[in-house]
Amino acid sequence: MELTMHAWAVWDRADNTLRGALEARKWFDQALRLDADSVPALLGSVRALSYVLDFNPHADRDRVVQEMDALSFRAVSIDPDSPSAWAWREESLERQWRWDAALEANAKAQKLDPFNGEPLNRRAGIMIYTGQPLKALALVDQQLALDPEVKESLGWAALQRCRAYMALGRYDEAIASCEKDVALDNWWLPHAYLLAGYAHKGDAAKTAADKTAPLKLRPEFSIADFEAQRFSVHAAFLQQTETHLYAGLRKAGIPQN
Repeated sequence: MELTMHAWAVWDRADNTLRGALEARKWFDQALRLDADSVPALLGSVRALSYVLDFNPHADRDRVVQEMDALSFRAVSIDPDSPSAWAWREESLERQWRWDAALEANAKAQKLDPFNGEPLNRRAGIMIYTGQPLKALALVDQQLALDPEVKESLGWAALQRCRAYMALGRYDEAIASCEKDVALDNWWLPHAYLLAGYAHKGDAAKTAADKTAPLKLRPEFSIADFEAQRFSVHAAFLQQTETHLYAGLRKAGIPQN
């Protein structure tokens, strides 16, 4: 446990960056060498791997996802009463596009921790990835009813609304939600959606001002780079993303490659 706590401290001191995640992973691995059944170390390692997928454009996605699957499966096998274990199991299943299994894991996490809004937010993400943005918005409302004052919860709620409204072509609402999210969490993903929204609305000044934001946070950013994330292979999600997000990014002058 001491090694696991040290891993989190290392990651925190590195401001939750990819570099910090990679360094923390080394400490989680040390903990697992001492105790292969340490659920906190297993889950820390899964979370670090999720950062690799989100922030390292050169990662071997298939290998990382396979490793997340093995670690998260081990965690829920060891402690099936841990809501955190089921939450990260869900994450690993989402990365494999195993939506039904991910929803089952999500339901188990919520049942074990019914007053936590995070499972509702994560389920909203699954709805977005399966082309059901209206259902995602309803779930975010339920999440905020449980966690109305939690900063992290507000940020994730704003992100899901941003993505759902974009999928629906409701650009004014997407922009408002994206602006809330980037104020809380300076990540390249909401900046990309925000840029697409500005471009769709023909706001040249804001498009020009925000165009550099995703590139600063992710220098490799392009439409092809976004596609390579493979958030989902669901036909409805791909169609919505092409029609609204990619079309907006093209209007903003973001290159294909």
